[in-house]
Amino acid sequence: MKTFKLMASMILAATLALLGLTAPAYACACGTGAPTMTLTTSEVAGRIQVQLVDEANAGSTDVVKYYITIYSDAGKSNVVSEADYFENAGTFLTQELSPSTEYWVEARTAVQNPGGGWWMSSDSAIASAVSGAESTAAPTFSATTSELASALHISISDENPDTWYHIEISGTADFAGMAWQHTTSTKDLDVELPELQTFFVRVEKVYWDSAKKVSYPIGAYQVGSAETSASNANASLESLTIDGITLNETFNADVFSYTATVPTETETISVSASALNSAASISVNASSMAQGAQTSEVALSYEDNYVVIDVTSADSSVSQKYLILVTRQVPVSFYDKPATDDKSSEASGEVKRTLTGAESDGQDEPSTDTTAEPEETAMPSTGGEESQSGVVTEEFSEVAGDSNDAVLLVSSVAVLALAGFGFVLYRRRKV
Repeated sequence: MKTFKLMASMILAATLALLGLTAPAYACACGTGAPTMTLTTSEVAGRIQVQLVDEANAGSTDVVKYYITIYSDAGKSNVVSEADYFENAGTFLTQELSPSTEYWVEARTAVQNPGGGWWMSSDSAIASAVSGAESTAAPTFSATTSELASALHISISDENPDTWYHIEISGTADFAGMAWQHTTSTKDLDVELPELQTFFVRVEKVYWDSAKKVSYPIGAYQVGSAETSASNANASLESLTIDGITLNETFNADVFSYTATVPTETETISVSASALNSAASISVNASSMAQGAQTSEVALSYEDNYVVIDVTSADSSVSQKYLILVTRQVPVSFYDKPATDDKSSEASGEVKRTLTGAESDGQDEPSTDTTAEPEETAMPSTGGEESQSGVVTEEFSEVAGDSNDAVLLVSSVAVLALAGFGFVLYRRRKV
């Protein structure tokens, strides 16, 4: 279509010339000369880099474009690709060429006329160049968990300081869906992504055509993978274990209570906890805080023991507690009471209260001489008299109490019997 318009414009100009008619007052500034053209082999496989300099139309207010045609021969008999218009002089990149093949490139200027068509310059610049070769070189890079929460850090290594890169990040190894993609010349960057997920990264070396805002691959790509970190506002645990002991419940970061049972002989346990975010702080039973992970020895008593794990997020905005109830089994002997030497006290249930003479009536304390002969224990007196040893002993015997109760019962029965006997005699006498 473009060729047809050009031919129509040329035929119209020729017809006007044969008829002796003058051309429109609009003059083509581009007719004064062709742009200066430099061709170089592009880094992009199968392409040639074209650089134009148009001094004649540098200050023109007209709409000027540049028409580039590519031929496979010096005689310009075989057009390889349809010519195109470029709006600004500068550097362009040809495409759709065979790698490592010689081509001839022709460039002309064109100015838009008032009728909407284009005045094509009769002068042109032409030069030949070999298109870029296929390249197998690819950049090397590393993708690691960034210091930023929920981000991957991508670091690219390349000896060429002016190279651009197309970076693709996907949640699947086949790159079926893109989580993030970008073309950049930056070799170190952090990419924000959903936290705690594994991502696959593909880095491809490209040529960036700033005129067309497109990129062309110039080499193979490299693929790697990495896992994003947890948020700085995350206070969840990644794991919680007791060395040598299995928790009764399966650990889950969103479950905060657990139980475990240990045998009688276990006197201490080693509790280990690690946070989802390595920058979070952890303490076990109010121990000193540690970042990322904490292992603490916990002493156990018999029966129930509570282990409290405190987790504080990296930015201190969130705190959570995890609890483990550890039950240490109790031996049977733990409930047996020790035997006593006071057999008489156990037999009779006696409770003795000994008061010193000083406590009772202000007398001197008894002698502490251990060589003195033991004195006989004074029997309790009804008047509460003081014994020779200065010690008053009051005995309350359960046995004696039981005897008094028995006597009282017998007396009651006897009284009732006598009353009944007297009543019988009274009835007989009356009769």
